[in-house]
Amino acid sequence: MKPHFIFPVILIFLVPLTAEIFPQENSECQLISSITNGPTEFVKVKDNITYFSNGTNLEIVDFTDPANPVEILKEPVEGITMDLELKDSNIYLASNNKEIWIMDISQPLNPPIMISKIKSYVPIVDLEIENNILYVLAWNEFEFYDISNPANPVSLGKKNFERNYKFFSVNGSYAYVVAFNDSLYVWDMNDLDNARLVKIQSVDISANNITINGNYAYVTSPFGLKVLDISDPLNPAILSSYSQGGNEFVISNNQGYLCTGGYSVHLFDATDPVNLIYENVIATEGPARHSAAENGKIYVAEDYQGVSVTDVSDLANPQFQGRFDTWGRTTDVIVEGNYLYLANGYDGLRILDITDPENPAAIGITAIDGRLEYFDKFGNEIYSCDNSYKKMKVIDVSNPDLPEVNAVCDVNSYMNDIAVTDSLIFIATRDSGVVILNRSDCSSKLSTFSNGAGIWTTLPHNNLLYLIDGNNMFYVIDISDPTNPVAMGNVDLQSTSLRMDIAGDTVFVAAYYNGCIVVDVSDPSNPVVIGNYKAGFNEMRDIKVSDGFAYVANGNNGLTVLNITNVDSIYQAAYYNTSFNAKGIDVKDNIAFVADNNGGIYILRNDASTDIKYENEYSPVNFYLAQNYPNPFNPTTTIKYSIPSPTVMPNSFRHLKDETPKQSVIDGQSDNLQVKLIVYDVLGRDVATLVNKKQTSGDYTVTFNTQSVERELPSGIYFYKLKVGDYTKVRKMVLLK
Repeated sequence: MKPHFIFPVILIFLVPLTAEIFPQENSECQLISSITNGPTEFVKVKDNITYFSNGTNLEIVDFTDPANPVEILKEPVEGITMDLELKDSNIYLASNNKEIWIMDISQPLNPPIMISKIKSYVPIVDLEIENNILYVLAWNEFEFYDISNPANPVSLGKKNFERNYKFFSVNGSYAYVVAFNDSLYVWDMNDLDNARLVKIQSVDISANNITINGNYAYVTSPFGLKVLDISDPLNPAILSSYSQGGNEFVISNNQGYLCTGGYSVHLFDATDPVNLIYENVIATEGPARHSAAENGKIYVAEDYQGVSVTDVSDLANPQFQGRFDTWGRTTDVIVEGNYLYLANGYDGLRILDITDPENPAAIGITAIDGRLEYFDKFGNEIYSCDNSYKKMKVIDVSNPDLPEVNAVCDVNSYMNDIAVTDSLIFIATRDSGVVILNRSDCSSKLSTFSNGAGIWTTLPHNNLLYLIDGNNMFYVIDISDPTNPVAMGNVDLQSTSLRMDIAGDTVFVAAYYNGCIVVDVSDPSNPVVIGNYKAGFNEMRDIKVSDGFAYVANGNNGLTVLNITNVDSIYQAAYYNTSFNAKGIDVKDNIAFVADNNGGIYILRNDASTDIKYENEYSPVNFYLAQNYPNPFNPTTTIKYSIPSPTVMPNSFRHLKDETPKQSVIDGQSDNLQVKLIVYDVLGRDVATLVNKKQTSGDYTVTFNTQSVERELPSGIYFYKLKVGDYTKVRKMVLLK
């Protein structure tokens, strides 16, 4: 399971600044409905009602009875929430689409009323409110607004700067800012027209957040906590240090709460704000991101586990009181009949009624006392992989309203995949090969097939079993006698591969960063790679084949639909960019059900299934610009790209539509094509030209080294663009120092 990190998640959703950098494309996918849930990051509380970010939603929950929290509102915010602030009876929400929403919450049991919006021109990082001034920290500027009348905020100007700051706090007429380094930056805000940086103070840790309480500033980092005296803003001084690392420190009623970023909150007696006394620790079910305190209770945003509330009136004896669950991570999906089954990560199995796909209804849930990651279904039973305990669990779903675990079998190995037939269970494991179990009695192990490497995925078909191992090898296994599996043939895929599906004698492989690999298995003793479509893939994690299309869960790129009518000329027919990280997929008719690891479930119609268009209406076939690796990086990263031979569309496409194939955008040019590969910053300014010359068709690799750039590059997001003729492709990368 891919871990969650605050910094990359914030960066990855920054919106485009110029049309040149981000060319528009046609998606050919229609969102029918979604149940979106994402990481819970920011939380505020007022009169027992919490306001918190939930992926692409603002969530409002009444915690008057903490054991039974009541959802008041779940409102899409047209972007990822970057910060929340409360003032009087209004909530201020900043999203990464460069907007600040101001909403009236004077009637807390009713949905908030939008009273105004503020549009920024650069991505927003953080908000602070002091008196009647709203301070906005963006990537390269401060913005100031008079909110005396929240329905009519008035701009008071802005101040540009060079650095990329992270978080800040305002105290009086000074702003205290931290970046991704070991310094505290003090800004004089007495005269907003002439706001200026007046002090840079070392804090000896890589600061990632700051909180002000009176004359004291609390700077947190993964490596410790620093307390500074800021009574003289021009000369802040470190007074004390603590070894506990954290994401945020909050003080309320002489008590301090340190969200560790891990699965805990540390509690301090803060009667003496300089000499904090450690008292206790609260264990959380999810990573503690941010918190809010009210009336002796602490409300913790626990990433994918929602918001919890704990009574901390007695620090020596904290009492957990309740939780509002936001569903955890959605990792896998199965659709069958009118039901949708979700493997919900930390949260168990969830079942939705999709009789009306536009209005899916949650009807059943079962916790599994572990972590449900991968699963398969046969008859009325779900067979699930729980890697918390290295067990395979069988869940009875004959009554979808009340699913329940009815069998648990030890596997004693980390499981990567599972597949079930009428009589057998196949489990791909990290260190035990493929374990074959008797479905009627899962405690009965029939055999194991191992070639000495871990197995990524397994696919049974008739009396054959297809495997892909950690050495990138594809195997065909004869399982006509499941007690004695026999290897028949193999082929090197030369790529990490996570999932596969089959149509006839052709296997389509989700090859992670290397797109879709096509394997001919008509001769089981001699499987042959016959194709590899790799343009435009981020992290190809899962694949399902249906009616001439391959539906791909394509990581941060969302859903990608490939036309595979002709395996010699596969092309992208449609796509949809989900909010977070598409990981699992299933298909019914022409509707795709995408399990987004961080964002819930998306239900999408493939409109391209009734109106197939040529790939060259979007981009030439076989152009490819890979995601840089590593990413984030410092100071070097590698970029790969491919250039095809100048040609027209293959004649094999003619049967797909009754019109003559169109010329590709590079038709008529010579074999030497002018190629440009340029790196930009978030303002669209050139950072480096990596390639600017004519090249022939083929695969190329270049290295980007930030130390070779004339100016020093700060941490942050950058873009690299490949331009060949009329073809343009842009990707994002993150420099993290």
